[in-house]
Amino acid sequence: MVAPAGNYTWVKRRRQEAALVPQAKARGAHRKRRERSPWPGLMIHQDGSRHEGVSGQKWDLIVTMDDATNEPYSMFFVEEEDTMSSLQGVREVIELLGLFSTFYSDRGSHYWPTPEAGGKVDQQNLTPFGQAMKHLGIEMIADCSPEARGRSERMFRTHQDRLPRELALVGITDRADANRDLTEVYRSAFNAEFMQPAMEEGSDFVDWMPRELALVGITDRADANRDLTEVYRSAFNAEFMQPAMEEGSDFVDWIGGPLGDILCERFERTVGNDHCVRFEGMKLQIPADRHRCHHVKAKVAVLRRTDHTLAILHGPRKLADYDEAGKVMPPNLKVAAYIRRGRPGQSGQFICYKTGQFYLLPTLDWSGVRNAPCSGWAVEEGDPGASEDAV
Repeated sequence: MVAPAGNYTWVKRRRQEAALVPQAKARGAHRKRRERSPWPGLMIHQDGSRHEGVSGQKWDLIVTMDDATNEPYSMFFVEEEDTMSSLQGVREVIELLGLFSTFYSDRGSHYWPTPEAGGKVDQQNLTPFGQAMKHLGIEMIADCSPEARGRSERMFRTHQDRLPRELALVGITDRADANRDLTEVYRSAFNAEFMQPAMEEGSDFVDWMPRELALVGITDRADANRDLTEVYRSAFNAEFMQPAMEEGSDFVDWIGGPLGDILCERFERTVGNDHCVRFEGMKLQIPADRHRCHHVKAKVAVLRRTDHTLAILHGPRKLADYDEAGKVMPPNLKVAAYIRRGRPGQSGQFICYKTGQFYLLPTLDWSGVRNAPCSGWAVEEGDPGASEDAV
C-alpha cells in the first residue's frame, strides 16, 4: 500500500495499527465553569455528609439547597443517609416553596441504580426515590464527578467547620435538639452570611397546593373540587373576568342526547357467549332485554364517561349502565317520563328517566315517544288521556 504523498495523519494511523508506535492518550476536554442557575427553583442540590455534629457523635447531615442562591431550604441530621432522608428533604422544600424543575445529586444507590461500578446510571429502572420524582414531574440529574457538585461540597466544608462549634456553644448534645437548632437558628444565620442573590428576578417554583385551598385546610381532591365550584370560581370571576366587547351570546341550548354519552371515550367490543363484554379486566354483564333474545357475537360500543361510569350501546340503543367496578346500575324508575308543557300531539318537553336529560320535541304523539331512539323513554301503553303533568 502506497501512502498518499504528504499525508502525515494517514501514516501515523497505519503505524499505530501495526503497533510500531504507541498511541498517545487523548487530551482532556476543555471544561468551563458552570454558572449558577439564573433564578430560584430551577435546580435544587441535595447531598449528605457524615461528620461529628456534637462531641463524640457522628451523624449524616442532609442538605437540600438552591443552585441559584446557595440557600439551604432543608437541613437536618439523620443516623444514616437513605431514601427516606432524601425524600424528607425534598418534601420540606416542596411544602415550603412548591415544586421545582430539576434535582441534582450524586450517584448514590438510593438516587440511581448503577449496573456497573463507576459506569453510567440506569435511567430506565428507577429507584423508589426516582419514581417519586417522576411522579412529581421533577427531572433528575446525576453528577459525573466530585467536581461537578463543587458548590455543595464547599458548603459542606463550611458546615463541618462551623456547626460543631455553634452547637457546642449552646450546649446541644443530642440529635433532636441539634435539628431544632438547625431549623430555628443556624439556617437563617447561615443564609444571612452566605446566601447569594439570584442573577435574575423571578422564581421557577410552582405552588404544590394553591394558597386559597391551604388557607381553608383543604387536603383532598373531593373537597378541593367542591371549593372550586362553590367558592373559588365566583371569587376569581369577580376579580379577573372582563366584560364582553358587545352585548349578546353565541351559546345555544343543548337539546340533544345526554352529553355524558357524547363527551366520553368509545371502545368497540364483541359480546361473548356468556352475554358479557370484556373491558379492561372487567366482565360487563348485559342484562336480559325484552326487545331481543340475546346479543351473543354482536358488535357493541363501550362508553367510558368522565365520571368513570360505563355504558354499553348496541347501535343507538343503550343496553346498560355500569359503575366504576363494572356492576350494572339500575335505572331510576321513580319518574318514567313526564310532560312539562303541552299535551299529546302538541310540542312539549320530556325527560329521559335514565339520564335526566330534557328533550324538546316539536311534534309529539304517543307512538313517537315509545319509539324514541333513547332507551330511557318510558310511556305506558293506552294512555292518550294522561294528565298534563305526568304520563
